[in-house]
Amino acid sequence: MGRVMIGRIVRNWLILMVVTLAGCMVLPSGEAEPEDLWEIVPGERVGRIGGSTSEQDLSALFGAGNVRRADIELGEGFQVPGTLVYPEDSTKRLEIVWRDDDRQGPAEIRLTGEESRWRTSDGLSLGSSLQEIERVNGGPFRLAGFGWDYSGTILDCNDGKLRSLGWVDPSAPSKGILGRRMLLRLDAGPESFQSTEYQNLLGDHSFLSDHPDMQALNPRVYQMIVYFTQP
Repeated sequence: MGRVMIGRIVRNWLILMVVTLAGCMVLPSGEAEPEDLWEIVPGERVGRIGGSTSEQDLSALFGAGNVRRADIELGEGFQVPGTLVYPEDSTKRLEIVWRDDDRQGPAEIRLTGEESRWRTSDGLSLGSSLQEIERVNGGPFRLAGFGWDYSGTILDCNDGKLRSLGWVDPSAPSKGILGRRMLLRLDAGPESFQSTEYQNLLGDHSFLSDHPDMQALNPRVYQMIVYFTQP
């Protein structure tokens, strides 16, 4: 085999290795990225961030350059001091609201945008559609109308499988929403704002996801909020 052919083989092998490594994050320890690194477990963890993870721990987990303090928007003009993880990468970005001023544990973690690497074991994430959530839930769920600060918020799982979204005890409905560990908000995007279907679903009202106009719009998740129980 000639030197030119050997050189081509070596070059192609190096290209293949570079492409392979580029698609697989390597941890500081040198170990390959575990499958659950980006997994959301409502009420328990977002990746390796748990209920007792401090702000100082974040720098060790993600690198000091990927952690930044910032005010977190809660809606209706309210903001609280918090921390951003991966602030410059919309597919990895997390907004952390702390349960105390010492930042010794998260009260909630927010994801906002069109898509994210973080997702639940069921595959739910930013960009998941109403119909995808219905399939995981095993049936329709209740959500708020559109066109306001809490547009498209899922109110409860409507006795479905996704109990982490909250549920109502039929024997004691006055207790309100129980057991919520994750909140999802959906919207259909600006291209639908003038449609009849969207206009029929505006405002602070409750709708079932199997409403014909909801099904026609099939809105997608634009915000996820994961709540943490006290450690």
